[in-house]
Amino acid sequence: MKKNCINVDGINALPDEILIHVLSFLPTKHAVRTSVLSNRWRSLWTFSPNITFPCNGENATNSLQELEVHNINHCIAQVKPEVSLQKFEVELFLNRNICSDIQRWISFSVTRGVRELDLLCIGSQDVKLPDCLFSCKSLSKLILCCSDFDPPLDFHGFSNLKELILIRVNITDQAMDNLLSTCPILEDLTLKACPNLSNLKISLSNLCFKNLIVFDCYNLVKLVVDSPNIRVIKYEGQVIPLTLMNVPHLTEANVQFSGVLMVGSDLKALVTKIAQVQLLSVSSWFAQFMYAEYFLKRTPHTVFKNLKELHWCGNLDSKKMVLAIATFLGDCPLLEKFHMNLEANDFSNAILIPHVALGVFPKPDNKMEYLLQLNVSLHNLKTIKMVGFSETKKQMDLVKFLLDKSAVLELFLLQSQKNKDEKSQSLLQEHLSCLPKASSCASVRLLNPPPDYIRDQYVAGVLIGDVAVADDVEDFGDGQVGDEE
Repeated sequence: MKKNCINVDGINALPDEILIHVLSFLPTKHAVRTSVLSNRWRSLWTFSPNITFPCNGENATNSLQELEVHNINHCIAQVKPEVSLQKFEVELFLNRNICSDIQRWISFSVTRGVRELDLLCIGSQDVKLPDCLFSCKSLSKLILCCSDFDPPLDFHGFSNLKELILIRVNITDQAMDNLLSTCPILEDLTLKACPNLSNLKISLSNLCFKNLIVFDCYNLVKLVVDSPNIRVIKYEGQVIPLTLMNVPHLTEANVQFSGVLMVGSDLKALVTKIAQVQLLSVSSWFAQFMYAEYFLKRTPHTVFKNLKELHWCGNLDSKKMVLAIATFLGDCPLLEKFHMNLEANDFSNAILIPHVALGVFPKPDNKMEYLLQLNVSLHNLKTIKMVGFSETKKQMDLVKFLLDKSAVLELFLLQSQKNKDEKSQSLLQEHLSCLPKASSCASVRLLNPPPDYIRDQYVAGVLIGDVAVADDVEDFGDGQVGDEE
């Protein structure tokens, strides 16, 4: 008891500035609760530069969400007039029109010189953004959802904006082009499910722009990226001409195509451009393309000479998949990490290969024997992870190939697709550990899958492109996966 009193006294001895700084890290509804501690604490939270109301979940009842709207309006009315906002964040799902509330929150934020405005709010109608937002010069980060981006004629851009995220925002190609041209220090751009984008050109000559994410913009028919300092490109959606121009510093590419894929010059040009990256995330289309190029069309291999980490997402139900992956790995001389996810949804559901008669499967008929005979040496591969391991023959063939060719392998993690009982787990672990290995220090570990709620959280993270990998043992995997035959 005495110890607790000492701690409380220690906290109360701190100056108000420190206490306000501590409160700024709490969600606002938790910060408000400190007002009952004493008279001194009653209004401390009203000086916080961060007003945040994180999402309570899409499944919250309407009455709870209505209460949340009431609490937000009540709280912002109590924030001290002299407070400048660092962050204003509201994440809310509600089955009614909340446009007037969102407009009120935007106006409140702008009058307080907000730097980070995060409005992930979904109601029954899209929000017409108030004109005051477009005159806000203090913004460094802006997240908008379900709104109409229709700036007034005198809009001159966001001169201090560094990060822009638009989710289900109605913005035209022309408005996007005008916006980008008036954001001179923009660094990160994310566009998700923006329905009015069709021909998008990201042409930014400023040296700040580094990261581009485009997800599920379902009416997009063409994407051109021309930015000399861009580092990261992530695209997920239907197959479109994805043209990369003047991207000499590109180090990470994540390309997930959906729909029918035609192997042709556009795809060949794309693969050539991303061959310089250090981290590559791809789905089944990539192996299909590699198989068509390597074995059907007999064209020279594309060497990924800088690649250090490969995230492969696709099933291994096809012999050509295994063959293409194995051959491609031989063209990645610096590869250190290889992660496979065989469980997520792969949207590459079909491929059309011109001149199919050009090729047949290589001899001999024993594909495993052919794999082991490939002139491939994985000199730098240290970590391999396979999520969704189900012990099919093709998966086992690839496991044996990787163990046989990886001379410095340290850790091979295989996460089972389904939970196994202790005896089955032990027998399979023993079998895997006895497989021939090129590396004397290689450890092969078999894991059961994580609980469903963790898997669901991971998949949700993948869908919004915001996944933090915990470590080599417990993360769920990477990317998207599927059913190619």
